Amino acid sequence: MGLNQMISFTDVNKAIAHADTALELILADCNLHRLPKEIAHLINLEVLDISVNEIRKLPSWLFELKKLRVLNISCTSLEYIPDAIGALTALEELYLGGFDGFTTLPETLAKLTNLRILDLSDATSLIALPECLSYMPAIEELRLVRTSELANVDDTIFHLPKLRKLVIDDIPLTSLVIKPKSWNGLQSLTLARTQISYLPDWIGSLYKLQELYLDSNSKLVAIPEELGNLPNLRVLDIVLDKPLAAPDNFGKLTHLERLKLEKFGFTEIPNWLFDLSSLKFLSLGLNPIEYVSNDISRLCQLEHLYFGYNPRLASQFKQIAAWLPNCTIDLTPASHPKW
Repeated sequence: MGLNQMISFTDVNKAIAHADTALELILADCNLHRLPKEIAHLINLEVLDISVNEIRKLPSWLFELKKLRVLNISCTSLEYIPDAIGALTALEELYLGGFDGFTTLPETLAKLTNLRILDLSDATSLIALPECLSYMPAIEELRLVRTSELANVDDTIFHLPKLRKLVIDDIPLTSLVIKPKSWNGLQSLTLARTQISYLPDWIGSLYKLQELYLDSNSKLVAIPEELGNLPNLRVLDIVLDKPLAAPDNFGKLTHLERLKLEKFGFTEIPNWLFDLSSLKFLSLGLNPIEYVSNDISRLCQLEHLYFGYNPRLASQFKQIAAWLPNCTIDLTPASHPKW
């Protein structure tokens, strides 16, 4: 039996039989109402996934598993997160989402000085992030998704020195006025379903940013030209709720490999787009584009072109395919590429 087979288990009894080498135990969606006490014997366990179970309380012995690096307790029925979670000082990844039973998290999270990833997706009753989170030294990825009751997001995202990936999706964020110091090293930023009206000019100074996702920010009134100043941007996804102008400055994003511009109201493809010669994926769905010129052949690296359902372009399909012989072209709504 190979090493990879030895260290990962989905059955407690089998893991116990190899207790010395059992490093990973996956018990997700196993209809558990309590954790089997035998897990306490897996003293070398590094990864424990007990998500999607009806567990209401975490047993005290769990916090004796000092080698745990990854703990997924999302989508359970926990009534609270105990202070004892601070004893798991080796934790690097903590998944706490999918809760609606408690409103706060313990300040003992501050003891998790090695924590790199904190996922709070669907923690729907959470009203405030713990104060300690704003100065946890190792956080690289923070996910705040559908935590619509949160009131202190601004304070937290200002002070995370190693933040590399931030996902803000469906929370009541209304503005980004002052540039957070913690954003200087951002490589991936998602702002989706917020209440933001204006994106600040300083967003164009996030020079390390490689991925930017802007989706369904219903109050957004403009796309700033400064987005065209992001020299390392590889992915730009923008889905609007109402048509807005796309800055010509986007033509400077020559390192883009994936571009999604949906619901912009384009009736033709903007000329600046043909300068993006590194593009591999292009989605222009939900735009009433009437005609495609042979300039599209300049996108010679393109692998997938998505227009969505657009009867206007049906007669041009073969012509576009001839201009882009190595590209898959979609004119159907059901086959939206999963990038």
